Amino acid sequence: MPACWEDGSFSGLTSQGSRVRVNLQEFQNAMLLPRFANFLESMGISTEDIGILFTVMDSDRSGLIDLDEFVQVSL
Repeated sequence: MPACWEDGSFSGLTSQGSRVRVNLQEFQNAMLLPRFANFLESMGISTEDIGILFTVMDSDRSGLIDLDEFVQVSL
């Protein structure tokens, strides 16, 4: 599991059952943290347009990103 998922980068995580999910606002807030933005950029993922990045990660179009969706795009 990426450290940024557990280290407080997503401070207001939304829990749905056993799955933790992040909404767009939480994702945007996390992008303000250098550690998170640097992590994505080190993986070759552009952080220029947060909205597009979020939409790409949100594969089930729920308006929330879970860890599986995050990891799938991060690979």
